[in-house]
Order: sequence, then C-alpha cells, then structure tokens
Amino acid sequence: MERVFLVLDDVWQDKTFDSLDLAKGKGSVTLLSTRNLSLLEGASPDISQGHMTPLSKEDSWSLFCMHAFKAPSNVPCELEALAQSMAEECQGLPLAQKVIGTAMFGKTSLLKKLRNHAWKWK
Repeated sequence: MERVFLVLDDVWQDKTFDSLDLAKGKGSVTLLSTRNLSLLEGASPDISQGHMTPLSKEDSWSLFCMHAFKAPSNVPCELEALAQSMAEECQGLPLAQKVIGTAMFGKTSLLKKLRNHAWKWK
C-alpha cells in the first residue's frame, strides 16, 4: 500500500476529526488546518496540535515579491504602492501571498501600460 499525505486546509465546521482522517495506511498522514480553535476542543488527545501565527509584515512582503517579481528588489517603483496594498490584504497568510503574488507575476508590463495610458480613456 502506498503512503499518503493528505492536506485539508482551512477546515471550519466538522467537529468529528475521525471522519476527516482520510489518509489511512502505514505511514500515511492527514494534516488539517483551521483558524477556528473551538474545533480543536473535541479533538482526541492522540491528535497533535501545532499553532501557527501569520507572517510578519516584512516576511509577507518578501514572500509576495518573490512570487510577483522574483525578488523584493525587482518591484517597479510605479507598482510598489499597489503591490504593498495587495500583500497587506493577504494578512500574513503564506498561501495567499503565493497565490496573489503568482497571479501578479508577468502582469507588471500590462499594469504599467494601463497606468501610462489611462488618460486616453477619460
């Protein structure tokens, strides 16, 4: 039997952890993440719990820039304010930084063109 590593991210409602432990078999693991700490109250003592905190503002900015611009030093000056507000909206959540940053990657030239030519549409 193959080993399985199953990740269920951002679980909000199910209080029956046994029903969510879907990765069965020797060496298999189910990882659940939740921001709703009350869900953990009914958890079996056999379930190990770890508590994570959001990234710092500096780490969030760095991670966002790595995905959006390949490095914090590559942020175009005219897009820095926009990029910073987008990174702040991700609230220190690494997955959000990666997804939003990656979505912005390669779009910087389009954003520059839109900003430079916006007056033509007014």
